[in-house]
Amino acid sequence: MRPPDSILEVLEDGEPHHARELAERTKLTLKELDRVMNFLVKYGFAAKLGEYVRIDSQFRSLLREL
Repeated sequence: MRPPDSILEVLEDGEPHHARELAERTKLTLKELDRVMNFLVKYGFAAKLGEYVRIDSQFRSLLREL
């Protein structure tokens, strides 16, 4: 599974997740996770809340339709 896919799979529940939890659940290093999360935040797919990340609600709705 590609890194963005594995992160989105975890974030799909709409709850905020701590970066360390995401790294552990996706088997990514914190550096890899940070790169992917910066991309998701930059393009409005997710929001950072301190050390927590949550998927954007509109993007979450779109993923459910796919």
